[in-house]
Amino acid sequence: MQEPQNLKEKRAILKRILTRAKQKFNISIAETDYQDLWQRAEISFAVVSASHIQAEKEAREVLAFLDSFPEWERAETVMEKL
Repeated sequence: MQEPQNLKEKRAILKRILTRAKQKFNISIAETDYQDLWQRAEISFAVVSASHIQAEKEAREVLAFLDSFPEWERAETVMEKL
């Protein structure tokens, strides 16, 4: 994360972005690591679908949406199928 200068700013940015993602997509999404670092965040989300193809498509759309915010840069992506 490049914009925030402290944890309060980071949390405000994350809250805004995660809320928008929840409103746009039918997903569960949360910050799952690095809560005490203002320079970094780990975001996890879950997509549920009867079809793994549809789930992957929606996951890619969520990633594209998250990438559209200039406040942060995605460093790594890990996808798991259950």
